Amino acid sequence: MRTNKEILEMVEERIKPFGRLLFLTKSGSQLYGTNTPESDTDFLGVFLANPEFHLGFKNVEEVDLSDVVKDESGKNTKEALDCKVYELKKFLKLAGDVNPNIVELLFSHTNPEAVVFNTPEFEEFQNNSELFINQRVFHSFMGYAKSQMKKGKNKAVNYKDLIALQETLEKFLENHDGVMTVGEIQHHNEFAPFKHLFKKDGIVVSNLTFPRNLFIKKANKMMKEKIATSSHRAEQWKTVGFDAKFFLHLFRLLEEGRDLIVKKELKFPLENAEELKKIRNLEFTLEELEERMEVEFANFEKLQEVAKENLPKKANWNELEKMFMKLLKKEFCSWLSFSFLL
Repeated sequence: MRTNKEILEMVEERIKPFGRLLFLTKSGSQLYGTNTPESDTDFLGVFLANPEFHLGFKNVEEVDLSDVVKDESGKNTKEALDCKVYELKKFLKLAGDVNPNIVELLFSHTNPEAVVFNTPEFEEFQNNSELFINQRVFHSFMGYAKSQMKKGKNKAVNYKDLIALQETLEKFLENHDGVMTVGEIQHHNEFAPFKHLFKKDGIVVSNLTFPRNLFIKKANKMMKEKIATSSHRAEQWKTVGFDAKFFLHLFRLLEEGRDLIVKKELKFPLENAEELKKIRNLEFTLEELEERMEVEFANFEKLQEVAKENLPKKANWNELEKMFMKLLKKEFCSWLSFSFLL
């Protein structure tokens, strides 16, 4: 497992063709305080693009520096690296729109163990976080929380559909030609239970689309591969009928949204980190979680009026632009001085 120093050196080296690193932090469970010894370590960062991206035809908004290394079950190994860095202008737009995954970076320094690298330039934005927080918090966090609820339930349902469909297709292939297409099997009696999976473009299940012109032998192989790479989560889907990870994020998002509306800030690690761990560890049944969700969503709904009273309609784009231009001018002077030396 790589150290923070090794990660930083690697990120700084890889980002050089695009710009200068301003900030790098651990994200996800390592930031929230919900991590375990087995947890992956994900990183998010911000960089300032090189002059050619500001003055020329080139454009860069984000750079994915990840190294994908998975074990046989499809789970990331300790050698894997999940790291994405956003160009400053893109970051400012996303944070001003109160994107839940991005606005957290303005407050991640409240967890000193999470921050890998920071600069005075980025600290200035963190110190002026109130310029970003606006009424969009309510709809942004509510929308993300509802999407987590849908995923938490649908992951298990989709996986069961995928398993049943693949087993049916496997048996079908024993007596039929493998060069038949997905579109041709739709009306065979064996696939009547999967009518809901047949769409205009083909079979859609578990975030996969199998086109109508795809040979069923190939489709069967792809389904097997998907099932194999999902095996590290599959047992939970089969036994409890939901994915606890998504419910953890649902309650996290509602808590974070509440803090931003009421306190206009976030603090990490999260105060309810231990409670979130209990959700991930399946200490609550689906029925208990659904009852709690109903209460939490109702309570969060009431915060819409609080947001209208406490927060501006939009981010203070004028001040943020001034800060951005100030940094850009300073950087341009540095670039020009260096160019003359060359």
